[in-house]
Amino acid sequence: MIKTNDIISALKNVLKVACADCKEVYTEEMPQDFERPSLYISLQSVSRTAITCKTMQNKAKIKINCFAVKDDYGYCTESDLNTLMGKVMQVIDDGYIRTGDRAVELNVQTGEIQADYAYITVDAIYTTARNKSEKEYDLMRVVKTNLEDRKK
Repeated sequence: MIKTNDIISALKNVLKVACADCKEVYTEEMPQDFERPSLYISLQSVSRTAITCKTMQNKAKIKINCFAVKDDYGYCTESDLNTLMGKVMQVIDDGYIRTGDRAVELNVQTGEIQADYAYITVDAIYTTARNKSEKEYDLMRVVKTNLEDRKK
């Protein structure tokens, strides 16, 4: 079964390779004096929708913050942020990420540049089986019926 932590971990591993010049890819709380350039991956929300009586479609909304090097005034250059965002987008443009023996679909929702960081919001979509019912019922073995012949 796929867990959101597995998706974030797989995304972290792929982004470490794609953004090799980044000092760190954070998934937990970031220190106040974190090193730049770096990335921060966080889970924003999770939703589930029934596809069939036995399968569910799961969507995890993940936000990837990109932190480029700041100048003396506390700002990042737009070209540095664009370059870092571009590396992240290349990973997402593959359309999926592997987690164990499964592939999770990735779709970019939004991306935006701020003064000292940029972010990309990604939907990770995957299907899972519904949880099986804890209680199992015995099959009906004998059915007794009484058939009457109705005459008018």
